Amino acid sequence: MNKRLTLGMVLGCMIIMLLVLGQPGIAARPFTVALVPGQTTEPFYISGRVGAEEAAAKYGINLIWEGSKEWDFMQQTQVVQSLLAKGIDALIIAPTDDKAMVRAIRDVVNEGIPVIAWDTTIVDKSLLACEITSDNKLGGNRAADALAKMIGGKGKVIIQNTNPGESTTDDRQRGFEETLESKYPDIELVNVFFCQEDQTKAATQVQSALLANPDIKGVFSTCTNATLGTAKGLEMARRLDVFHVGYDADPAEVEALRKGTVHLLVVQKPVLMGYMAVEYAYKILTGEGDSVPSLVLCNTVAATKANMDMPEISRFFYPTK
Repeated sequence: MNKRLTLGMVLGCMIIMLLVLGQPGIAARPFTVALVPGQTTEPFYISGRVGAEEAAAKYGINLIWEGSKEWDFMQQTQVVQSLLAKGIDALIIAPTDDKAMVRAIRDVVNEGIPVIAWDTTIVDKSLLACEITSDNKLGGNRAADALAKMIGGKGKVIIQNTNPGESTTDDRQRGFEETLESKYPDIELVNVFFCQEDQTKAATQVQSALLANPDIKGVFSTCTNATLGTAKGLEMARRLDVFHVGYDADPAEVEALRKGTVHLLVVQKPVLMGYMAVEYAYKILTGEGDSVPSLVLCNTVAATKANMDMPEISRFFYPTK
């Protein structure tokens, strides 16, 4: 076989391959999208993963779930760097710090990889192709209205928060405070505590607050660990007369609601958020980015002991796996 014939055969094969790859519906490989949670063990993020996997199956996406068990921006930065080295087409991430995670996300964007923030966000919005989160400020507004109704519109209350610098919980606190200030002049916000995701610390802080101010009537907890810690603190202090509004619907929180150490839960919709994040990543990667909104705010539902077994409420409770 001469060289001319061999070269002709090679060129012919290359042309056929190009034609095949150019056929509609035939792709060289599926897109790889990384889904990075704030914590891999947190039921909220596990719920988000469920929705993300549904969307990935629909759109034929290779979905990578990778993160840290701890809420720690240094560990999350390492995860992002590892994913960048492996090679991904898009990143969906719940930043663990709105400022500290900017650098790692900028490194991803500089490689031409779109980034979608889900749940939490960063201060530099220009780096994000889309943000998907709950309307956290509105959630704080609603928590304030609910607690105010429980305590008759007057008395002392406290806030149990987690870490300063978390965009979601900061907004919940802000919404709660603004509502008290604008609508309930007879309610006094005594203190704001930060438990750093430590339930034991939250329980201790609540007990100390009750010792210093025995006439406290209500507590607003901004997240799962703050809610569970506060519930433990109220139980240990034997102060179940104090009304407690919490956030999220971890199985342990749902049990606390049934038990009476929580009186209302502001419940998010992480399954929907995870689904939308993957769907929007797919649209961006296939050239439909113009149809993707820059910000999506998802509504919440209010769960109480009276309505918690209704399907329209309980379907939003978070699974553990």
